[in-house]
Amino acid sequence: MRDRRLQSQHLGEEGHHAGFAGAAHAGVGADRFCTEYRICDRVLCGLCTGITSLVCPTYTTEYASKDIRGALGSGFQLFITIGILYAYLFGAVVESWRWLVLVCAAVGGVYLLLAIFIKESPTFLLSRGSEQSMQEPYILKPLAITLALMVFQQLAGVNAVIYNINLIFQASGTSISDDLSSIIVGIVQVIATAAGSLLIDRAGRKLLLCFSAFTMSVSIVSLGVFFYIKSSNESFAQEFLGWLPLTSLMIFISAFSIGYGPIPWVMMGELFYPNVKEAAGSMATTLNWTFVFIVTFVFAPLQDAIHDYGAYWLFGGLCAVNFLFCVLFVPETKGRTLQETMAHFGGPAA
Repeated sequence: MRDRRLQSQHLGEEGHHAGFAGAAHAGVGADRFCTEYRICDRVLCGLCTGITSLVCPTYTTEYASKDIRGALGSGFQLFITIGILYAYLFGAVVESWRWLVLVCAAVGGVYLLLAIFIKESPTFLLSRGSEQSMQEPYILKPLAITLALMVFQQLAGVNAVIYNINLIFQASGTSISDDLSSIIVGIVQVIATAAGSLLIDRAGRKLLLCFSAFTMSVSIVSLGVFFYIKSSNESFAQEFLGWLPLTSLMIFISAFSIGYGPIPWVMMGELFYPNVKEAAGSMATTLNWTFVFIVTFVFAPLQDAIHDYGAYWLFGGLCAVNFLFCVLFVPETKGRTLQETMAHFGGPAA
């Protein structure tokens, strides 16, 4: 690692913020004017989003003091939800997707300008020239926990639920439009993620993860129960249980946003020495987005094979396994220095 084999090690965090903000901005800008290159633009924006997912949480946790590290680290997820809501709001009022892309490109332009003034973190500068083996047990244990958190974040089924927002709203018997239903869910995500940011340094990571996994399991199983009853007795479900799908949806989205939305990204920046953080973080980020693709790709065939309720029950079972994993294996990092955290895994004091 002495020569910064990974890109983030070679360029540094400052270079990544500026470079990838510019690339993302160029990608969405090209999307506005050159529709024949839309697929290439999506690939470029996806690449930049993935690398930003690695650099931003890492950079934030390296700069923040231990008493506010969780709140600042979860700001990454908070602004993701704000960005989603931003797209929902403008998507409801603009007439063309090209104008929506241009509106979103403006945010990338602001990101690029602000990234120019970002300085390298002291942790990054101090770690230059030092090496740490990825084979050490005190590296492998937190790596396994981080990878598992990333996998469980996606296996909770949050993307599958969001893709069915309109169906769930319709099942509840409301006449809310598709745009408004998306905006409502976006507002819930922002509020719940903000609440999680305020709680994370008080309640701790482990407690919020356990609460999030348990609540997601109960709520998504309840959602499956509604669709199961609806498949056999639709009139009964609509008349007496019309409140259940919408209630389950809001509880599920809130529980995810409070815990499993931000905390895996925060802990990714807390569990490793600086000189292995880029390699470990790259693996975790890649695995996370890989499972985003897998869950998205298999959800429709899964619905066809085991119905809506079967898919929701499967995600609920995975959330229950997730809850047990958090109780048994996830350490609490609230208020701990890096040395204290690594000592928990048997690492050296410095």
